[in-house]
Amino acid sequence: MKRAPSYVLVLLDLGLVAVLMLWAFRIMADPARWVTDLVEWDTMAAGFVLLATLAFGALPLETLASAAREVRSGNRGRGLLSGSIAGALLLIPLLWVAVGPVLASHAEARANRVWAATLDPIETFPSRFPDGPASDGARRLEVAAARLGIDLAPPGAPGTRSGPSDRQAYEAVRTAMTDFVSRELDAEDDRPGRPPDAVMAWLSAHAAGVADLVDEVRRAGPIVLQTDWSAEERPLPSLLGMRGACAVLVLSALESEGRGDSAAASERLEAAWRIGSGLRDRAEFLHQILAMGLDTMTLKALRKVRDVPPAWSSVIGQADYRTAMSRGIEEEAWEWSARVARLKATGVNERAWLALKGPAYRLMAADYSQALARALVVMRGNDRCAPDRDALEGAAAGSLARWNSLGWMSMPSAVRAWVSAEEASLHVELTRIVLEARALKRSRGRWPEQLEGLDSRVCPSATWQYARSSDGGVTLGLSRKPSHARGLTFRAGPGS
Repeated sequence: MKRAPSYVLVLLDLGLVAVLMLWAFRIMADPARWVTDLVEWDTMAAGFVLLATLAFGALPLETLASAAREVRSGNRGRGLLSGSIAGALLLIPLLWVAVGPVLASHAEARANRVWAATLDPIETFPSRFPDGPASDGARRLEVAAARLGIDLAPPGAPGTRSGPSDRQAYEAVRTAMTDFVSRELDAEDDRPGRPPDAVMAWLSAHAAGVADLVDEVRRAGPIVLQTDWSAEERPLPSLLGMRGACAVLVLSALESEGRGDSAAASERLEAAWRIGSGLRDRAEFLHQILAMGLDTMTLKALRKVRDVPPAWSSVIGQADYRTAMSRGIEEEAWEWSARVARLKATGVNERAWLALKGPAYRLMAADYSQALARALVVMRGNDRCAPDRDALEGAAAGSLARWNSLGWMSMPSAVRAWVSAEEASLHVELTRIVLEARALKRSRGRWPEQLEGLDSRVCPSATWQYARSSDGGVTLGLSRKPSHARGLTFRAGPGS
């Protein structure tokens, strides 16, 4: 079989390198566009890696072999030129293997300095949240939820699981239940509606189990989940299960309030708030996102309860979502670096690939870490009452390197989480005002004509506007409503 001359292979190789460079420049011109579709991105990344393997591996090796044959056959000049170019192309990945780890170490040290100036040194993050087992309160919550068909134990990990019949009964109504709860909480009318018949039947059949769940959560002590920073995969609870347990408690609270039993409704929401607090006190980014969702659900339901114990105002006032989310974003930065550091390879081929991609992953994680720290500074200084999420995402991503596909994929999640933290803070503020107004209504027999202290502490440029209607009902809303905010208006009739 006749082999291609070395110069043909060199030209082909150089053309392939040019294609790769043009491809890379096209991606870096608008990286946000390419990482929105993960399937498309994975396909494109696989193609890029394949071409890079050909350009800097297979083709240079074939060219060297062809050049050596040409030198032996007397075409010394052409063979040496082709061989030199092929050798230079082969040298590029070898230089990367030698220099890449050094560059990555410098980038990681720089990220640590940036975080030290922002919050704390990123390398000390795990030491501030020591490893430990799950508390008795967390284990009892897991057992009580399992009796209702809800699994809270991490998938694949030891723990209490629900029985087949309980799980089947819960799954049969789960979607209808969560849909009903969402509709009720988004409705501005403060009078709870009646759950669908199937959901009501499940709730009635599991009344004792729900009561047990409430008692266990309220009396079993703090809910502290297992922490193990050395694990390959963090021992996360079932996020769907946690949300399901809170949805059941909120459902039961709405049903109790619909029957006029505000005391039972308050107890169920207290249990839901305790579950959210157990997540909010954690360090993990995902826990903070879930905690804000659960707390917002609880706060919306609490605004529908007519007779609430006075202690609720101080309880919900202790939630500091900005601090909690700052901690979560710091964990997100640490997690990516730790995940890259744990990359391992067994076979020869895997080790070779790890030597090439390991420094690149480390550089991306370090760059993302620095960008998160700088983004946190931007977000904390942003106008809290009217953050334009798109503009905030652009500002936060502005410090990301354009080649950092990992960062461009992940940064929008951090910005959305921060915006949600600001929204949760507004829900706390609105709920405290509603509780104050309800307390005055109970003492006076009607909604007050006006309220004091309606300036927003979350949004200093805005005030809460309270008005009584001609029929004696009230409306409460923010004068300058953030574009991202949902459900921040309260309405109630004269008899509510």
